[in-house]
Amino acid sequence: MKNKMKQEQHKTLQRALDAIPDPSEEELEDAKNNALKIVKEIEKAYSAMIKKAKQEAPTGLIYGKIQSGKTRAMVISTALAIDMEYKIIIVLTTDNNRLVSQTKIDFEQGLPGIQIFSKDDLETDIEHIGNMLRRRKSVVIVSSKGASALRKIATLLRKIRAQSYKCLIFDDEGDQATLDTNTLQRSRGRTLLSPSTINNLIHHDTANSLRSILTRHVFVSVTGTPQGLVLQNIGSKTKPSFIELIQPGKNYVGGETFFPESRPDSNLYIRPITHDEKLTLLNEDLMGIPEGLKQAICFFLLAASAASTQKGWPSEGYKSLYHPSVKQDDHRKVARGILSFVENIANALTDQDDKKSAEELKILKSEYKDLLNTAPKKIPSFSKLTTVILEHIDGRRIQILNGRTTNQTFSFSPSFNFLIGGNSIGRGLAIKNLLVTYYVREARRTQMDTMYQHARMFGYRKETF
Repeated sequence: MKNKMKQEQHKTLQRALDAIPDPSEEELEDAKNNALKIVKEIEKAYSAMIKKAKQEAPTGLIYGKIQSGKTRAMVISTALAIDMEYKIIIVLTTDNNRLVSQTKIDFEQGLPGIQIFSKDDLETDIEHIGNMLRRRKSVVIVSSKGASALRKIATLLRKIRAQSYKCLIFDDEGDQATLDTNTLQRSRGRTLLSPSTINNLIHHDTANSLRSILTRHVFVSVTGTPQGLVLQNIGSKTKPSFIELIQPGKNYVGGETFFPESRPDSNLYIRPITHDEKLTLLNEDLMGIPEGLKQAICFFLLAASAASTQKGWPSEGYKSLYHPSVKQDDHRKVARGILSFVENIANALTDQDDKKSAEELKILKSEYKDLLNTAPKKIPSFSKLTTVILEHIDGRRIQILNGRTTNQTFSFSPSFNFLIGGNSIGRGLAIKNLLVTYYVREARRTQMDTMYQHARMFGYRKETF
């Protein structure tokens, strides 16, 4: 009877766990335990706030490694929070339409039976949302951290009198946009300078900020790079009072796998490129592409073909990622260069006796040797892999992911995919079956958190290795 009552109490949690696709027992246990730990800390902070009526709403932090399952942790924790009578749950994410859509889909798929609202629903569904709350249903809103979206949420919250409900805010990538970017200038003498716009709309504006309207809430930042949050000044509304670590599962690979040695050329999965690679790549006066990019393309074609012989082709194919700079003109130049070189490879494999094919075949053979040294599993012969490449190369797809294409819906090739971009292929973007990353972008000031957020090769990829 006791177990049955507990299942009834946690029925939303159980449905969310059941919605995880093809989970192992370990994955289910990890997902459940992470949610239990996170919501326990949230409840503890909420209870402390309620006991001290004048205490400000608490701020917490969920820290997990890059692509270690933070979104799943938010989804499963949201399910448990609904079971714990949290009536309004707001999920804020990066101001990037593609990532907002991805997050909303993740929540819709992970919370069957729960309606997920976006910023576009807030004006038309105000009455519906209010009625749901009166019927003691929970409301989940997924939105970007753009100023207009935050104002829409604030308007909705005032109209539905959200201050009377138990609420939870998850700030996905909480160290981006949310922090007050005017703090440094105030410390240098501009003491009257207001908080930056997004920070103000979430934390400070006494009439319009989300946190001022939601008087009974817990605010939780979620990130894989928490440095900027934990180093906030004492008294800052973004400084966490509690921190919960998400432990990655056993199939996770991250910095310890890719960068175990301090010397780049000593790491098995890293191939350093020459210092003039970027200059050659982005020089408008030069034809063709540099040697490092050619090697990356050839290695990807061989690695994807080898993987296909062992595991077949995924429905959305295998991916390679190219990160030249933040400039959109550079993305287009690199896309043209990749397209031209891939065509050259196709032609070379079609007529291998043609002298014009010598360079492409030489690079392919060199990268095949590298693949043999890198991959622990048995790799088919060079002849077999080039046959696979030639069979599928015409179905390749080259796509640019940047601010100009953020509203476009992307579909992937079932074989070879070449993805090119800048900031849009950093934070939050999950790229399944990613095999090769080509990275030449240089920052004016190198920061560990920025570099780690660009590491899209991290994740649950141990089977790939």
